[in-house]
Amino acid sequence: MMKSLALGSVVFVVTALASYMFGDRSMTIKIPGVVGLVSLFLAGVFSGGLAGGSQIRANYATETRGDREQRQNWSLSLFLFSLPNLAGAVLVYYFL
Repeated sequence: MMKSLALGSVVFVVTALASYMFGDRSMTIKIPGVVGLVSLFLAGVFSGGLAGGSQIRANYATETRGDREQRQNWSLSLFLFSLPNLAGAVLVYYFL
């Protein structure tokens, strides 16, 4: 799980350095913001939080315990990946 958090931080730092080198600070907000929102949306999809009640029950009844754990691990990894990107984009927007 810490790998996802570190990878999200690396993506934000690389984007910040690239935007500094190109002289376009808005890239520091746009790219990590989009990456963070997309990964947050995918985390919601993998967690099942965006499905209806009947679909959640159907998925729960048909999937194995190992599949459920793998799906939850993907969801947590994507959520942790999105955190530094979204936090960085918000902080740059706030202080810019």
